Amino acid sequence: MRSFLIITALIYYTCSAQQAFLSNAGALISIREQTFLSVLGDAYNSEEGLYHNRDTIFLTGDWIHNASNRCFDSILTGWVFLRGNNQHIGGKNITHFYNLVLSGQGTKYGDTDVVVNGTLFLTDKEFNLDDNTVYVTSSNTSSVERTSGFVSSLEDGGLSRATASDSTYLFPVGSSLGIFRYRPVEISPKSKNFNRFKVRFANADPSTEGFDRNKKFHLVCQINPQWYHKIWRTDGSDSANIYWRSR
Repeated sequence: MRSFLIITALIYYTCSAQQAFLSNAGALISIREQTFLSVLGDAYNSEEGLYHNRDTIFLTGDWIHNASNRCFDSILTGWVFLRGNNQHIGGKNITHFYNLVLSGQGTKYGDTDVVVNGTLFLTDKEFNLDDNTVYVTSSNTSSVERTSGFVSSLEDGGLSRATASDSTYLFPVGSSLGIFRYRPVEISPKSKNFNRFKVRFANADPSTEGFDRNKKFHLVCQINPQWYHKIWRTDGSDSANIYWRSR
């Protein structure tokens, strides 16, 4: 039987609406197998605070990582569920999650880059990265899963995936900025060597973002004035087949 540990607060603000949070200021928080840690509020990590997570953390507030480490001491196990309303992942340094699950309500925000070493479960949520990137380092084709969720971003942000197969990798990207659009990309590398690709969906006229359509239209007859994709191969040297779908 699994044990269930609930931390409602370490400090309460003295205001009409009490705000609970968990602060790990340099300690080791160890969640062993068959154990849950439920944080009803925000979680702050600082002063070399470290998590030894071998099972599951549930969080209803924001995740703020200010220590100078990876936050989690292992990249081999552990689940973190964001199960509140609108939630943010931020702080001065990048958190290296293993399995990250977006659940609850609202939109989830990456205020810094985010690393997922296992599987990113988008479920039905928007993961809004702004100009940041979520890096999925596992080369498993199933390391990004969704029902109707997607990654949105601006500028040079986006979703980065490692590949080590000639199978198809899904990049579920879209935008809720202005007109909602989900425009996923599928990338099939031409080899099983290690490569890394990154994709952003831009819900805008490419001319407004520095890609003047008037300079290219004579080469392809017509360029979509409503949206476009930015695709990078950031590691490796292999070519790939790239497909996009309207839904």
